[in-house]
Amino acid sequence: MKIVGIGTASAALMRFGNRAAHAQSALPAQMQPNASAELTGTLPNGIASGDTTQTSSVLWTRSSVPGTVTFEYATDADFASVLGILTAEATDAVIPVKVLVEGLTPATTYYYRVTDAGGTTLTGQLRTAAAEGKNGLRFGVSGDWRGELRPYMVLGNVVERDLAFFVAHGDTIYA
Repeated sequence: MKIVGIGTASAALMRFGNRAAHAQSALPAQMQPNASAELTGTLPNGIASGDTTQTSSVLWTRSSVPGTVTFEYATDADFASVLGILTAEATDAVIPVKVLVEGLTPATTYYYRVTDAGGTTLTGQLRTAAAEGKNGLRFGVSGDWRGELRPYMVLGNVVERDLAFFVAHGDTIYA
Protein backbone atom coordinates (compact mmCIF):
# COMPACT_ATOMS: atom_id res chain seq x y z
CA MET A 1 0.00 0.00 0.00
CA LYS A 2 1.26 3.46 -0.88
CA ILE A 3 0.39 6.22 1.61
CA VAL A 4 0.20 9.71 0.15
CA GLY A 5 -1.33 12.98 1.19
CA ILE A 6 0.26 13.36 4.61
CA GLY A 7 -0.73 16.74 5.96
CA THR A 8 -3.94 17.16 4.00
CA ALA A 9 -7.63 16.93 4.86
CA SER A 10 -10.65 15.19 3.46
CA ALA A 11 -13.37 17.07 1.65
CA ALA A 12 -15.88 14.71 3.21
CA LEU A 13 -14.84 15.59 6.76
CA MET A 14 -15.00 19.29 6.00
CA ARG A 15 -18.65 19.19 4.94
CA PHE A 16 -20.15 19.06 8.41
CA GLY A 17 -21.49 22.60 8.60
CA ASN A 18 -20.63 24.56 11.73
CA ARG A 19 -18.43 21.79 13.14
CA ALA A 20 -15.80 22.69 10.53
CA ALA A 21 -16.21 26.46 10.70
CA HIS A 22 -12.65 26.91 11.96
CA ALA A 23 -11.26 25.33 8.78
CA GLN A 24 -13.61 26.86 6.20
CA SER A 25 -11.38 29.79 5.35
CA ALA A 26 -8.64 27.36 4.33
CA LEU A 27 -10.88 25.41 1.98
CA PRO A 28 -11.31 26.12 -1.73
CA ALA A 29 -14.75 27.42 -2.75
CA GLN A 30 -15.92 24.07 -4.11
CA MET A 31 -15.35 22.49 -0.70
CA GLN A 32 -17.10 25.09 1.45
CA PRO A 33 -20.10 23.62 3.26
CA ASN A 34 -23.38 24.37 1.52
CA ALA A 35 -26.63 25.45 3.12
CA SER A 36 -28.02 21.91 2.98
CA ALA A 37 -25.25 20.71 5.29
CA GLU A 38 -26.27 22.97 8.17
CA LEU A 39 -27.59 21.17 11.23
CA THR A 40 -31.02 22.71 11.51
CA GLY A 41 -34.69 21.83 11.53
CA THR A 42 -35.97 18.44 12.57
CA LEU A 43 -32.75 16.56 11.74
CA PRO A 44 -30.74 17.82 14.72
CA ASN A 45 -27.70 15.60 14.14
CA GLY A 46 -27.58 16.09 10.40
CA ILE A 47 -27.00 13.06 8.20
CA ALA A 48 -24.13 10.61 7.79
CA SER A 49 -22.92 7.67 5.77
CA GLY A 50 -20.77 4.93 7.22
CA ASP A 51 -19.60 1.34 6.99
CA THR A 52 -19.09 2.07 3.30
CA THR A 53 -17.65 -0.80 1.28
CA GLN A 54 -17.12 -1.36 -2.43
CA THR A 55 -20.81 -2.04 -2.99
CA SER A 56 -22.77 -0.77 0.01
CA SER A 57 -23.14 1.98 2.59
CA VAL A 58 -25.27 2.71 5.64
CA LEU A 59 -27.12 6.05 5.61
CA TRP A 60 -28.08 7.48 8.98
CA THR A 61 -30.01 10.33 10.58
CA ARG A 62 -32.09 11.16 13.63
CA SER A 63 -35.42 12.95 13.28
CA SER A 64 -37.21 14.81 16.03
CA VAL A 65 -40.48 14.23 14.16
CA PRO A 66 -42.03 10.74 14.17
CA GLY A 67 -42.89 9.34 10.75
CA THR A 68 -41.33 8.17 7.52
CA VAL A 69 -37.77 9.22 6.71
CA THR A 70 -36.93 8.95 3.00
CA PHE A 71 -33.39 8.27 1.77
CA GLU A 72 -32.68 8.83 -1.95
CA TYR A 73 -29.37 8.25 -3.71
CA ALA A 74 -27.95 9.17 -7.11
CA THR A 75 -24.65 9.63 -8.93
CA ASP A 76 -25.51 13.20 -9.90
CA ALA A 77 -25.59 16.03 -7.35
CA ASP A 78 -28.88 17.42 -8.67
CA PHE A 79 -30.66 14.04 -8.31
CA ALA A 80 -31.90 14.13 -11.93
CA SER A 81 -31.49 10.34 -12.06
CA VAL A 82 -32.36 8.90 -8.66
CA LEU A 83 -31.01 5.34 -8.45
CA GLY A 84 -32.96 4.27 -5.40
CA ILE A 85 -35.31 5.31 -2.62
CA LEU A 86 -35.35 3.65 0.80
CA THR A 87 -37.47 4.50 3.83
CA ALA A 88 -37.28 3.99 7.57
CA GLU A 89 -39.71 4.85 10.34
CA ALA A 90 -38.67 7.35 13.00
CA THR A 91 -40.60 6.24 16.07
CA ASP A 92 -38.63 7.93 18.84
CA ALA A 93 -36.89 11.32 18.70
CA VAL A 94 -33.78 9.99 20.43
CA ILE A 95 -33.30 6.84 18.36
CA PRO A 96 -31.56 7.22 14.98
CA VAL A 97 -32.85 5.59 11.81
CA LYS A 98 -30.64 4.01 9.21
CA VAL A 99 -30.86 2.15 5.92
CA LEU A 100 -28.44 -0.11 4.09
CA VAL A 101 -27.89 0.83 0.45
CA GLU A 102 -26.63 -2.14 -1.57
CA GLY A 103 -25.67 -2.78 -5.19
CA LEU A 104 -23.37 0.24 -5.46
CA THR A 105 -20.45 0.43 -7.91
CA PRO A 106 -16.87 0.46 -6.57
CA ALA A 107 -14.89 3.72 -6.67
CA THR A 108 -17.99 5.80 -7.37
CA THR A 109 -19.23 9.02 -5.81
CA TYR A 110 -22.85 8.92 -4.69
CA TYR A 111 -25.05 11.74 -3.45
CA TYR A 112 -27.81 11.06 -0.97
CA ARG A 113 -30.77 13.12 0.16
CA VAL A 114 -32.68 12.57 3.38
CA THR A 115 -36.16 13.98 4.03
CA ASP A 116 -38.05 13.46 7.27
CA ALA A 117 -41.79 13.65 8.04
CA GLY A 118 -41.35 17.28 9.09
CA GLY A 119 -40.14 18.20 5.60
CA THR A 120 -36.52 18.89 6.52
CA THR A 121 -34.16 17.80 3.74
CA LEU A 122 -30.37 17.46 3.91
CA THR A 123 -27.95 16.18 1.28
CA GLY A 124 -24.67 14.33 1.63
CA GLN A 125 -22.03 12.61 -0.41
CA LEU A 126 -20.06 9.38 -0.13
CA ARG A 127 -17.56 7.46 -2.22
CA THR A 128 -17.45 3.68 -2.36
CA ALA A 129 -14.15 1.88 -1.90
CA ALA A 130 -12.09 0.84 -4.91
CA ALA A 131 -12.55 -2.64 -6.30
CA GLU A 132 -10.42 -5.35 -4.72
CA GLY A 133 -6.91 -5.32 -6.12
CA LYS A 134 -7.16 -1.71 -7.31
CA ASN A 135 -5.36 1.29 -5.86
CA GLY A 136 -7.75 3.80 -4.45
CA LEU A 137 -7.51 4.50 -0.73
CA ARG A 138 -5.87 7.84 -0.08
CA PHE A 139 -5.98 9.57 3.29
CA GLY A 140 -4.28 12.37 5.16
CA VAL A 141 -2.80 12.65 8.64
CA SER A 142 -1.73 15.63 10.72
CA GLY A 143 -0.33 15.88 14.22
CA ASP A 144 0.09 19.66 14.16
CA TRP A 145 -2.21 22.20 12.50
CA ARG A 146 0.36 25.02 12.86
CA GLY A 147 -2.35 27.41 14.02
CA GLU A 148 -0.05 30.41 13.81
CA LEU A 149 0.05 29.93 10.02
CA ARG A 150 -3.68 30.40 9.32
CA PRO A 151 -5.28 29.60 7.01
CA TYR A 152 -4.16 26.11 7.89
CA MET A 153 -1.40 25.17 5.46
CA VAL A 154 -2.01 21.51 6.22
CA LEU A 155 -5.25 21.82 4.18
CA GLY A 156 -3.60 23.44 1.16
CA ASN A 157 -3.79 20.54 -1.29
CA VAL A 158 -7.00 18.87 -0.17
CA VAL A 159 -8.82 19.13 -3.50
CA GLU A 160 -6.01 17.80 -5.67
CA ARG A 161 -5.32 14.85 -3.35
CA ASP A 162 -8.96 13.60 -3.36
CA LEU A 163 -8.70 11.97 0.06
CA ALA A 164 -11.10 9.40 1.46
CA PHE A 165 -10.59 10.58 5.04
CA PHE A 166 -8.32 12.58 7.32
CA VAL A 167 -6.93 11.65 10.74
CA ALA A 168 -6.26 14.66 12.99
CA HIS A 169 -4.46 13.54 16.10
CA GLY A 170 -3.30 15.96 18.72
CA ASP A 171 -2.21 19.57 18.89
CA THR A 172 -5.55 21.05 17.86
CA ILE A 173 -6.17 23.28 20.88
CA TYR A 174 -5.96 26.40 18.70
CA ALA A 175 -7.60 24.89 15.61
